[in-house]
Amino acid sequence: MRFTEWKEIAELVGLVAIVASLVFVGLQLKQSQEIALATQYQSRAESVQELVLTHLETDYIPFIPTLRQGVEDGVPAGDIHTVHWLWIQMDNHYYQYQAGFLDQDAWEAQLRNTKELFSFCRMRFVYEWRKKGLRDEFVSLVASLDDPCAGS
Repeated sequence: MRFTEWKEIAELVGLVAIVASLVFVGLQLKQSQEIALATQYQSRAESVQELVLTHLETDYIPFIPTLRQGVEDGVPAGDIHTVHWLWIQMDNHYYQYQAGFLDQDAWEAQLRNTKELFSFCRMRFVYEWRKKGLRDEFVSLVASLDDPCAGS
């Protein structure tokens, strides 16, 4: 082979290496963004959960007619706050699963917990109020579950 042929081959190999490295950097940036979004979502969920836990410690029910009606109907404030906290947690688990940060076995366990939480008919009013603040994907997942409370 002549020198010019070797030079062309070397240039082609160099070009392929540059393209491959750019693709790799792009994938790393995408992954970093996904991790950052998941971390932000986790932080927001934790902030709301802290507020709910503070209310739980004091039995305080904020001026939310739906939740106050539950207390008037005899549901302890602690139960309302616990269920509220759990719905936020379940939405966060689903987000982490969709983002690839929760493996299939862990998600299946959380899905069983979600189904059980959804089956507490007496506490359904908490979900009905809270779902306005949950992600649409999670609300759709819950809507796809068998509803043991239908007709109750």
